[in-house]
Amino acid sequence: NRSNINPLRVLVGNSSAETNRHIEIFEILKKYCGNRMEIICPLGYPEKNPEYRDLVIKKGVECFGDSFVPITSIIPLEKYTQLLDTIDVLVFNQPRQQGLFNLYYLLFHGKKIYLSKESTTFSMLKDLDIEIFDVNIINSISFEEFAYMSIESRKMNVYIAQENLSHEKSVLCWNELFHKYYHSLLSQ
Repeated sequence: NRSNINPLRVLVGNSSAETNRHIEIFEILKKYCGNRMEIICPLGYPEKNPEYRDLVIKKGVECFGDSFVPITSIIPLEKYTQLLDTIDVLVFNQPRQQGLFNLYYLLFHGKKIYLSKESTTFSMLKDLDIEIFDVNIINSISFEEFAYMSIESRKMNVYIAQENLSHEKSVLCWNELFHKYYHSLLSQ
């Protein structure tokens, strides 16, 4: 999985939208501060609420000090995917479908995923038998349990994601939908 030399890198949220509920997650994760961990927090958009972004940064620094890494601007996709390649754990506390690029990218790379059970994404992935975790369990687990996921589970998640969530699968599903729609129009 990861080297014991490098800190566990945790991606929290996907934007500066209040629906990410960053501060709630910071309060939960700060119990792990004695461990080697970095909190990476994308806050580059939307720019319509800089007060909330500034509050998240203040609380992140308060909870994690130098181990808190806010990303306050949009960075090019290639550079952003390089950043995602360094992430070990994703924590999304938002109650709605949001940040799917981050989620799918990390899922396709076998990373451990924590989502809010309120999110439709949580139930969709569970229905596919992808091993993901409810953010609420973080309250009751050790740092080791938070970080660890077996290689077998990671490989199975990647396999299921490739079979069900890939670009190719999406194209097939859309083609099938349009084909059915076209034939239903012809039969009218």
